[in-house]
Amino acid sequence: MPEPLTYDDGPLVWVDCEMTGLDFLHDKIIEIAVIITNGRLEPVDEGINYIINTPKDVLDNMNEWCVNQHGKSGLTQACLDSPYTYEQVTQKVLEYIQKWIPERGAGLLAGSTVHADMRGDEAPIVPDRRCQFSQGALQAMVSERQGTSQRGQKGRIDSSTESSDQFGK
Repeated sequence: MPEPLTYDDGPLVWVDCEMTGLDFLHDKIIEIAVIITNGRLEPVDEGINYIINTPKDVLDNMNEWCVNQHGKSGLTQACLDSPYTYEQVTQKVLEYIQKWIPERGAGLLAGSTVHADMRGDEAPIVPDRRCQFSQGALQAMVSERQGTSQRGQKGRIDSSTESSDQFGK
């Protein structure tokens, strides 16, 4: 079994979320997948994937694309049947990341849509700050929330602020 990763290993935390829509201020996360690799893109394991139990009224209010896509894929029904609450999934993601990246600020968030997945009020901003956004990505998210367009400077962010609600719910 591989050892936990350090800053020098260049850990990447690949995150992908399915949501009830693209309105990051109102829509909900209904599925999250996370896999951790070293800087050579070698996975430490097979990763984790959780579907979040979601009330029917929330699913009924998804936009047309989500109703069709999540219905055809079976995700809508899986959300109704899932035994995992949002809080349980938050804790499981935290435990997974802490297992592989015990050093605060050592990992970087990665993924083709992580910039979108991490914007909402219910966004899974990686718990306990094990991972960092680039300054530019963070500024872009703040600007979108404020309705402005600004470019930040590239760099690491390290926040020692503890979060009791790791996903920003």
